[in-house]
Amino acid sequence: MNFRKIYWFFVALGLLLFGSKLLVIAHYGSATPYWDQWDAEAANLYRPFLEGTLILEHFVASHNEHRILTTRLISLFLLKNNGIWNPLLEMIVNALLHVIAIISITGALLYGLGKRFLWPLLIFSLIFFSFPYGWENTLAGFQAQFYCVLLFSVLTLFLLIEKTIFTPLWSLGLLAGVLAFFSLASGIFALAAVAAVFGIQYFLSVDRSWKKAIVTLVLMLFVLLGIVFTPVIAGHLALKAHSIKQFLAAFINLMSWPLPGNFFWFLVRNAPSVFCCGALFFVRPQVNDRRWFLLGVIIWTSVQGASIAYGRVDGYLASRYLDLFAFSVLINFACLLDQDSLNNIFQRIIKAVWTALMLVALGWYCWKNVPQQLAEKKRTEMAQTINVQNYQRSGDINDLKNKPFQEIPYPDPTRLAMILSSPTIQKILPTSIQKSTNGNSVSVGRLDGVVDWVLSHALLFIVFGVVIALMALIC
Repeated sequence: MNFRKIYWFFVALGLLLFGSKLLVIAHYGSATPYWDQWDAEAANLYRPFLEGTLILEHFVASHNEHRILTTRLISLFLLKNNGIWNPLLEMIVNALLHVIAIISITGALLYGLGKRFLWPLLIFSLIFFSFPYGWENTLAGFQAQFYCVLLFSVLTLFLLIEKTIFTPLWSLGLLAGVLAFFSLASGIFALAAVAAVFGIQYFLSVDRSWKKAIVTLVLMLFVLLGIVFTPVIAGHLALKAHSIKQFLAAFINLMSWPLPGNFFWFLVRNAPSVFCCGALFFVRPQVNDRRWFLLGVIIWTSVQGASIAYGRVDGYLASRYLDLFAFSVLINFACLLDQDSLNNIFQRIIKAVWTALMLVALGWYCWKNVPQQLAEKKRTEMAQTINVQNYQRSGDINDLKNKPFQEIPYPDPTRLAMILSSPTIQKILPTSIQKSTNGNSVSVGRLDGVVDWVLSHALLFIVFGVVIALMALIC
């Protein structure tokens, strides 16, 4: 199969996934900013930008344990080009980022495994990532960091492991590693995974060149600097694991998802990666063998899961975290495809059963949890918008106080009222919650019409994806 056909199949995959995410946004998205957006965007980014006091420190300032430079740059870019704040526009851009990240990892895995696995990878990616298990990120404008860390981590692993050291593409991979850290703190694990691969290559006598040794040390230094530069939030210490037993229980449950959370299903889900690593250690392939990239992504996804299990021991399966370690299921699927040394009927049955288990378990998980969660999200979004609109009309803080949890879009009504009272913020508020004074019409963003069109034509992207896939098949 030639490159042109493969390219169009990936375009089709992107359109289908993008359309599926747009459907979720169109039905459940709200233009009312939510929770962290009021501080992290309105008060600490947009206001200083519009008042001419924005400095570099604002871009790299901590947000919880993270330094979300990439998210702030994207948010500021969208505000500048739209003219007003529109979380729905942010959601659409985030959806695009997520699709690009999915296509990137799927394409990198295809590069590593070979063209014969095109259809299994495309079909599995389409089905798996079409499920809205990560709806929290999909429906929050201020979540670009989750998608940026995935995209930059994939680029880091691919370019640093696959490309020749010190070439321009390799250097671009190093930059991507830095940007991964400045998306989420766990982004530093991409560089750590590369250092681990290089260290294993040295230990196995695959590559003991002085260049590789120096690079490994430099990468370890970068990882150390990332850890030092990561803020420690005293109020979040209670959220972390307090014992090895507690951590291991969380890690096993997390890395069993979407299967039930116990040790048996943990082994079933991750068996392909274990066998892949075992084969690699036994065979010790040449340094340019593409299986080293597979090892890198296995290490990366495993450490990513471990960081969530440690840092959020009671909430590791929250919807917003699922996007971070869902890639590990795709990695295991890729490793399963690679196990073809005994290409017999028994092995094919094992592959089919494992794949069916993952997809059925994911479907069951989403059917059991997601509809109720989305319905509640829609209900609270409507209440949030109404309560903010009431406050905008009356100026009475009682319209924000004493409301049920989640029925105002920020946990502190006094703080929310203070942000809303800023004349600077008032000028850029989304159309739906702007204050109309003296009969003046509300402001509309330059891209708001595009947003409305895209969301109202979400199904069109899916249709285009199907048509392009069919045309690529025929031509």
